Amino acid sequence: MKPQAEPSTHEVLAGLVERVTYHNSENGFCVLRIKARGHRDLVTAVGHAATISAGEWVTACRFDTANPSGIPQASRGKRS
Repeated sequence: MKPQAEPSTHEVLAGLVERVTYHNSENGFCVLRIKARGHRDLVTAVGHAATISAGEWVTACRFDTANPSGIPQASRGKRS
């Protein structure tokens, strides 16, 4: 019998980038502050993007088991 993997709980956030706190142009690592749907305050997200700027739409997923820090992992998405 194969061991069951623990189910990962995740939350999907989508919103506008309010501020790019940090961006490394060499590897794309970035720290963003986003105004996410359903959240009163800005949310911090980390991820990778070749280029990113305030006003862009992003989608971020937080995986509690894969990311114990609880900081959402961002990826750029298309605005719908």
